Amino acid sequence: DSDEDSDSDSDEDSDSDSDEDSDSGSDEDSDSDTDSHHRTGADCPIEAGVIAGQMDDLVMEEASGLAYSRNQEGIIWTINDHGDDPRVIAMSAEGQRVAIVTLEGVVNEDWEDIATTVLDGDSMILVADTGNNNFDRDPLSIFRLKEPIVGSGNMAIPRNEIEDLQVRYPDFSYDCEALAVDQTSGDIFMFTKDRENSISEVYRYPFPQSEANNPFTLEHVATLPLFWITGGDISPDGNTLALTNKQEAFSFTKPDGMSWTEFLVNNPEPCILQLAEEVQRESIAVTMDGYWTTSECKKNPPCPLWFYAHAT
Repeated sequence: DSDEDSDSDSDEDSDSDSDEDSDSGSDEDSDSDTDSHHRTGADCPIEAGVIAGQMDDLVMEEASGLAYSRNQEGIIWTINDHGDDPRVIAMSAEGQRVAIVTLEGVVNEDWEDIATTVLDGDSMILVADTGNNNFDRDPLSIFRLKEPIVGSGNMAIPRNEIEDLQVRYPDFSYDCEALAVDQTSGDIFMFTKDRENSISEVYRYPFPQSEANNPFTLEHVATLPLFWITGGDISPDGNTLALTNKQEAFSFTKPDGMSWTEFLVNNPEPCILQLAEEVQRESIAVTMDGYWTTSECKKNPPCPLWFYAHAT
């Protein structure tokens, strides 16, 4: 989320100039905080990053999530941060906008991440409306819809084709900017963001999910010693979990046959993704080929769309 998340930015009615001023301060503060919470570990086996393209489109200037399509090669989905229209944006692997898909009848209260998965043979998109800067939203929503095939024109998804999976935490109203779906189990995982401590609480919405469960009380899985988590994804084979903050990114690979719940509860050591510096990285996607990242780019456009191939 664009650090309109700083505590000083709680007045959403302030004008855009003051928002940008407070944003700038919060970015600097969070950068210095991230430095103090820097994590060491083994480097992940990845190739040097390649700039796949430049995201110089104002429609995508607050990219707050990335997800690689599960039914169209070369299509990547993104969303904008809170306050934008309720829309998901399809772009090419070169960062060029292909189509805007509007979600009718829902609101972008504070959209923070996007994921794709295959469910009963259908590719699905999940949008996490889980930003909670003031720790006062309950319940939160995860919107789930069939992934459309995009062409040259914009599209709209009617409200009756969008599931609103409402969730709440059992103990506290957390801020969460990272959501990932395990293709193997169908479970949804959420990773909370802590602005002061190296803590990310991991919560699970086990498969099958349904509006009939609304509001579902999430299950606590683990506590990871990671700071200010802003994005996450699980690979299509279900074995690799990537998490990022603005300055660092991490990757976990679990053993075959073990669930993420069993793996994460033991606080495993991630490898460190050595990524290029970005203005405000809030998005990461992991595929069978490698990792994709980009940054919110409102203050210093354009921002690159980066790709890091798995080392062979």
